[in-house]
Amino acid sequence: MALYYPADLPPSPTRELYTALAQVIDQSNLEKGIPRLAAAIQRFPFARPEFHFQLGEALRNNGRTAESVSAYREAIKRNPQMVAAHESLGVALRRAGQLPEAVETLKHTTQMARTRAAAWHELGLAYNAQGNAAEAAKAIEKAIALDPDLPAPHSNLGIVLLSSGDYAKAESAFREAIRIQPDYADAHGNLANLLAGRGDTLNARRHFEIALRFQPRNAAIRYNYAVALGRAGDVDTAQRQLQSALESDPNLADAHELLGNLLMARNQPAAAVPHYRAWLRLQPASAPAQFALGSALAMTGDRAAAIPYLQKAATDPATRDAATQLLRQLGVTP
Repeated sequence: MALYYPADLPPSPTRELYTALAQVIDQSNLEKGIPRLAAAIQRFPFARPEFHFQLGEALRNNGRTAESVSAYREAIKRNPQMVAAHESLGVALRRAGQLPEAVETLKHTTQMARTRAAAWHELGLAYNAQGNAAEAAKAIEKAIALDPDLPAPHSNLGIVLLSSGDYAKAESAFREAIRIQPDYADAHGNLANLLAGRGDTLNARRHFEIALRFQPRNAAIRYNYAVALGRAGDVDTAQRQLQSALESDPNLADAHELLGNLLMARNQPAAAVPHYRAWLRLQPASAPAQFALGSALAMTGDRAAAIPYLQKAATDPATRDAATQLLRQLGVTP
């Protein structure tokens, strides 16, 4: 990594820290940059809070959310007034599922910086993750009032309103996000879901296609598109969308489940089996996955392989009756 400005620095802790930092800024080289920055910080304990903050950002951007929490906490310890570190800590805590602390951290952030729209938006997301739609809407509306040109708060307000049953206002929020940023794939996907839910299949498909034009590897949007297509009776296209979704994200359990169900409905149990196996691998405690795999194996004629899965499904209240009935058909006493 070459230094652009200043052109050169003599060997020193400062040079090492800044050279390591250059590896992770703008996510330029996270795999090599994170251990280098972490090692530099460890060697030079006087490092300013900004280095700890940037390490947290790099870890979070690299999917290492739990580790980023410690880095943000260290930045805050060294500079309690560092608003960005408080905000990022709240985001990391929310993504790590530590919702009560996330809410309190982000509330504190909004008290430190009352006009920081991003912090109010993140507070709204944390409230929504807690299931507190009323407070989520208030916080996101505050973010919009502070900066109405940010598209994400409009789209996320639409999600909150949708969960509360206010479909008209939710649609307006999604459309406003799209007006501000026409290539905002998530907003197009959210609007498409709303339209599909009320039976406007034609316009739903149009917005799903727009979303996928901008983010062709967005597995969640493809999955939702497949759900809408399935409900509309376009099973062939739904199957293709699910297959594309799994190419982008092979660990999308819902897509494996739905594709397995679709193949079973088309009397293709052998083709469904690998998807049910993947679903069960991703959600090993799922009784419906146990039952689905057992059922598919039974339909292929592999009775011996089917029985253990059905027996496990028969121990769960959600699948007990169906699993018990199928076991009896196979000549097994539950």
